Amino acid sequence: MKSMSSVFKHFDVHLIGVLVLLFLAVLFSYDITTVYAQSGYLGSGHFGTGSLRWVHEGVYYNPNYWALSNWNASTNLNVTYGSSPHIKTRAYNMGDPNLAGYAYICSWIGGLGTVCNSSQALSYQYVYCEAQSNTAALDSWSYNERTFNALHELGHCWSLAHSW
Repeated sequence: MKSMSSVFKHFDVHLIGVLVLLFLAVLFSYDITTVYAQSGYLGSGHFGTGSLRWVHEGVYYNPNYWALSNWNASTNLNVTYGSSPHIKTRAYNMGDPNLAGYAYICSWIGGLGTVCNSSQALSYQYVYCEAQSNTAALDSWSYNERTFNALHELGHCWSLAHSW
């Protein structure tokens, strides 16, 4: 049986994540599968569907799972675990302890094929996004902080930009 502190820890992460996503939904007032970036960080690209497949590689499976669960619960997304993924969450040592994570986005552009992390890729329909977590920074972070980082990086996969 799980301890009450364990149950509340996961409940807190879920509740806070839902509140953050609801705030974003109200702020942007768009369908999350077609929401466009509000600054120059990302282009107008997006996935063509809200039904996406996901896999995870490396440590921090649970924070990434909870982050995706929050996105599913708070939006019209339906991200499920499965082969041939659209979304991959990955945790590995990137070497820089000042970098928490990174979103790697790829689009199919006719004539060019699959193009990744360029201004072109960020302005077409996405075919793949990898939300990466840096263990060099996150190993010292709490479970909740790792979950918030995963929420953040996955937000880039939904074409949400930084607001700064």
